[in-house]
Amino acid sequence: MLQKVILLGLSTSTLLMADGIGINMNKDILEVEAVFNLEKLNTEETRGTTYQLDFNYMDNEDEPKSFFGVGMGVTNRIEGIEGLSLTLGTKYIRGDIDEDEDFSALPLMMKARYDLSSWVSVIPSVSLELKALYAPDILSFGESKEYSEFRISTDAELIDNVVVYGGYRNIRTDFDGITDKSFDNSLYAGLKFIY
Repeated sequence: MLQKVILLGLSTSTLLMADGIGINMNKDILEVEAVFNLEKLNTEETRGTTYQLDFNYMDNEDEPKSFFGVGMGVTNRIEGIEGLSLTLGTKYIRGDIDEDEDFSALPLMMKARYDLSSWVSVIPSVSLELKALYAPDILSFGESKEYSEFRISTDAELIDNVVVYGGYRNIRTDFDGITDKSFDNSLYAGLKFIY
């Protein structure tokens, strides 16, 4: 009981310090995510470069599947293409596929985000995002041999600081003797609150 209270307290305080929190779901999986913008800590001029920490937790109530990730990324605008930004980084992933199988990985991450309002005057503000993570065998630990994650999504800021978003995600890992163990392969939708 004490562990649950401590975990709940740490989780709540972490989410309250975040620059943005989101919750998304589909019929099987619930995901909670938080983003911390570290540019407030940087006192040097970085020409538009921002540093971010991101956290996410996914849970599937029907099966014993859970997933936790913490990552660091560096984001900057792409010169010459108005509205396009690129993030490069890495993320530590820890997941349980079933009672006997778990995995961890340290995949490399790439995210491209395009703000459509820079191209066309769109109200509300609409963006497209593509995110890919990949860890070969050398960056996959425990029982896993490979990890990959692919997401494509779109979002719209319907109210100031409230974003509605949806997309498709495919998360899978390979194990010894088992290839292509899918964690999720589905559409999802949710809300983000940006501070």
